[in-house]
Amino acid sequence: MHGRRSDDRWRIHRAGILNFWYYDDEEFVFSDGKLLLRGANGSGKSVTMQSLIPVLLDGRKSADRLDPFGSRARRMEDYLLGEKEVVDREERTGYLYLEYKRANTPQFMTTGIGLKARRGADMDFWGFVIHDNRRVGRDLLLYKTEFSAEKGEEQKIPLTRRQLEEELGAGGRVVRTQREYMELVNRYVFGFDSLEAFDELIQLLIQLRTPKLSRDFKPTVIYEILAASLPTLSDDELRPLSDTIENMDQIKQQLDQTTRDRASLARLCKQYDLYNQFTLVDKAQAFLSSVKHRERLESLGKELAADLERCRAEKAQCDQELDALERERRVLEDEETRLKEHDVFRAEQQKQSLEADQANLQRAKSHKHSKLSSKQQMESGLRDKLSQCESTAPAAEAKIRAALTAMKTDSAEAQYEPHAVSVLKFEQDPRSSSDFVLWRKEAEGHLRRLESVRSIIREHVAQREKYQEAQQTLGEAQKQLDLARNEEHKLEGSFEGAKDSLTQAFHRWRKECQELELTGDETNEISRRVSQLYEPYRYAEVCAPEEDAHARRLRAMHAEMLNIEHAMGVKKREIDAKEDELAQWRKKTDPEPPRSPESIAARQRLAEAGIPHVPFFAAVEFCDEVSDDLRGRIESAVREMGLLDAIIVPRGFDIASLESDRIIRPEPQVLARTLANFLRPAAAEDSGISERDIQDALSSVLVVGSAFPAPAPAALTEHGAYRIGIVEGSIVKAEPASFIGREARRRLREQTIARLEAELVSIRDQYLALESELSMINARQRQLNLEHAAFPKDAEALAAFEQLARVRLEIQAHEREVERCNDKMKQAYLSLQEVRARLAAAAEGLKLEATEDAYDWAVASMKEYVHRLHETELVHGELSNSLILAHEYQERLAGVAADSAELIREIDSLTSSLDEISLELEQVQTRLADLGADEIRRRVAQVVNRLRAIPAQMQELGRREGSAAAAVESIERDIAGHAQELRFAQSAAYAWRRVFLDDEQLGFVSVRDSSDDDADGDGDGEAHALARAKTAAKKLGHLLTRSSLDQAAVTGRLTKSFYEEIGVLVEYRPAIEPILDAELPVLGEGAEAENAEWEQLRQRSRRLQVLMEYGGKRVSPYFVCDQLDREIELQQRLLSEKDRELYEEIIMHSVG
Repeated sequence: MHGRRSDDRWRIHRAGILNFWYYDDEEFVFSDGKLLLRGANGSGKSVTMQSLIPVLLDGRKSADRLDPFGSRARRMEDYLLGEKEVVDREERTGYLYLEYKRANTPQFMTTGIGLKARRGADMDFWGFVIHDNRRVGRDLLLYKTEFSAEKGEEQKIPLTRRQLEEELGAGGRVVRTQREYMELVNRYVFGFDSLEAFDELIQLLIQLRTPKLSRDFKPTVIYEILAASLPTLSDDELRPLSDTIENMDQIKQQLDQTTRDRASLARLCKQYDLYNQFTLVDKAQAFLSSVKHRERLESLGKELAADLERCRAEKAQCDQELDALERERRVLEDEETRLKEHDVFRAEQQKQSLEADQANLQRAKSHKHSKLSSKQQMESGLRDKLSQCESTAPAAEAKIRAALTAMKTDSAEAQYEPHAVSVLKFEQDPRSSSDFVLWRKEAEGHLRRLESVRSIIREHVAQREKYQEAQQTLGEAQKQLDLARNEEHKLEGSFEGAKDSLTQAFHRWRKECQELELTGDETNEISRRVSQLYEPYRYAEVCAPEEDAHARRLRAMHAEMLNIEHAMGVKKREIDAKEDELAQWRKKTDPEPPRSPESIAARQRLAEAGIPHVPFFAAVEFCDEVSDDLRGRIESAVREMGLLDAIIVPRGFDIASLESDRIIRPEPQVLARTLANFLRPAAAEDSGISERDIQDALSSVLVVGSAFPAPAPAALTEHGAYRIGIVEGSIVKAEPASFIGREARRRLREQTIARLEAELVSIRDQYLALESELSMINARQRQLNLEHAAFPKDAEALAAFEQLARVRLEIQAHEREVERCNDKMKQAYLSLQEVRARLAAAAEGLKLEATEDAYDWAVASMKEYVHRLHETELVHGELSNSLILAHEYQERLAGVAADSAELIREIDSLTSSLDEISLELEQVQTRLADLGADEIRRRVAQVVNRLRAIPAQMQELGRREGSAAAAVESIERDIAGHAQELRFAQSAAYAWRRVFLDDEQLGFVSVRDSSDDDADGDGDGEAHALARAKTAAKKLGHLLTRSSLDQAAVTGRLTKSFYEEIGVLVEYRPAIEPILDAELPVLGEGAEAENAEWEQLRQRSRRLQVLMEYGGKRVSPYFVCDQLDREIELQQRLLSEKDRELYEEIIMHSVG
């Protein structure tokens, strides 16, 4: 039985009855797997329960199962159709079902049966299971509604079996037998290893439901009473504990998140370290290689210059030696011509001719002697062979007689009957050889027949063994197939258990999710796809609804974050504006009314022109006796009239016009009540404005009771009405005086600063609230991603399915093997029958036993017969040949004797000619000695030999001179090309130095050691750069020797790690960007190799840089890693303090 945790068990959650007994459509809801039915005797309690349990567990509906007392009085057909005398019903379809719920998860499964009864006929039965989380009455119905014209209302018509199959689709299964239904229930609900074990459970249930008469308390009842008597803790007592635990949970969540971020960042930094180290050592190695290449080219240039000088010297030496040889050749040719005209030379030529003739005749004589010796040896050999031929005939005849005697015995053992006839023909004409051909053909034919029969006998034995072996192989293959099918059945149970565990894990995950919410349809769809995992749904397709829900929730959170970030931006701008305004007010020592920029510029021009001026509000103070209310009304009226910020200019300064500003032109009102009665001059001493000027301005504005005098230029009342020119008006609301009077302006400044500070605090609080809300959304998003990542994996189910798929493939292979073995056995049997038929046909007429041993003996005898016949034929042939050869040898002896006599005559003639030539040669030698020819002969030989040697020497010198000239041209071309290559190598070495130093100065990898401090102090010098590059190659060179690493590999690993971790580190907004793109020249056409090398250098100079956002700044991941370590240490300390608080709360305070 598959192990299940106690909290993951299926419990009966609901039972349903449709169109059965007296029920039309009824549901019974269970509580924690329990149901209590109450009612009077005969109300149907027993019938209801007996129709559900255990009928819906194993599908058995026999009469003895419907009565707890074991009688057969109750039948399922009666519950469906009713008694015929009472109910006029001939046919009825009903459904019974149980709905199970997984504890602590919203996971549901339904099993049930459908019954269709007809009077006088067998009852139809079908069972079903719904495993895709759909619920009867909620997500699907077991009936369809139709309008009944007879009853005038909608009527529920139960689904037929076929309609139910269409309704369930792939989310369930319908079976037609009781055993199949029992297997479904065991498979999806209980999970016993065998139906026998499940049946034992059913029998136990039947025994337990037998009526009991005892009403004593059970131990469980006593336990429930004791548990109910325990006092409960109040919320106030638990609140400190819950607050502490909640704070600990928050800190723990933050610590877990930070730890995950740190682990993710560590994985990213590990790949970033590898990338930085490989990139730096790759550039260092390229720089070192470029320097070595440049040095190698410089050394090669020196070698080419030395080779050029050597080849030029050798060419000049060859030219001199050729001229000397040409002069020597001309001198020797002249000398040779003179020597050839001497008599000695002609006598020498005659001597050489006679010696050549003498040698030719001597060779001819030797050849004739050789031929004569050969002929004599041939004559002796022919005489020996003739004697041998004459002596072999008697022995050959004796051999033939002995062979014929032995062949007679062999023919009898081999059942060869034509032997006697062949011997008789041979004895009639023993010298004839024509009979042997037919004789040998007949004997060999009989041998082939015997061998053929023997071969068929052997084939028959082998085929019989193959047939027996095929039978054994078929039995073994069938055995392996049966074992594989048993294994498939077990693995199917394991796979279903794994899918069930995956479904449980899914529903537990769904219940634990706080942010990732699935709709009911998505939940049902995932449950349905899990039930069909890999058949046909891949795991990615199972996860698709969850992926959609995650993406939907993520989009909603992103929208919220964008709105909050936008609101935070607005608040940030408001904070900046308030801070600027507050800073301006704090800088002000004396507040002023608002002015336009044009007005400010106009007053600046007056100051630059040296014209004293002062605003009206700064030139006056209220008299002490003026009340605060009156001060407010007067200042408000003066503001409305435009006098508050108008300037007062001393007399004597004639300002014809003033652009973008106001100026007071005094018209004092004598003996009238004016502003001078309420205000007094109070201008600064250095303002350049006299008290009289200010008094005149105050006296120009009348203060009246109610009616304004007509000629007055400006007037106001104590109630806030005013007149200026042709305009009359009144203030809307009097505000406290703010600008007239130093105290008023001081108070205005302080009030304004306090107001701005309060507004700034309020806006900052709003910003912090938005920031907190954004942090909460970020936390919720992290929680959402964690929940998404925690979606149950299919490792267990995949492993089970792979094992099942493997076994199924093995079953297919075993089935093919069984089929192949069966075909092989059939073929072996047919082949055996065919061999038997051929054996009977081949052995027809032979009296030998049809065994391999008998035919082995017959074949051996016949082979011996054929061998003796062959020997007899050979001996007969030898006898005939001996007679023919004897005649031929006699004829050849006569011809050899005649040839020997002719050779003797030719040798005598050659001897006579040699004697004559010898006499002539003696005469010529005597004449040469008289002429002194030895000295001349030696000089002629010297001249001739030297003339023959000179052309070879001249040819050798010409070859050497040509080689030297070609070498000079080649070296000159090499030097020209080498100079260009050297310039390019120098540029490349300098460029690689800059590329390496640029990367090293980023500081991602430290390659400094003590020797670097002793290098060239210039940070960009080549000696300094070489020292750094060699240090980098020494420390990091092992990375370049690893076959699995190259620039593409480390870049791929970095980008892969970056995109794998970006989901966890999204809060830090990681980015990866290219830097250090070197600017290099383009050499133009004709320099493809150089341009390609520049392009390679440009590509290799490029690198990636990882940046992250922390504290509002773009920083390195290494910096973020250090900060996270500090945060983890701080959170761990906080968590330890919270642990201590929790222990104190439990042990010493209210909870304890």
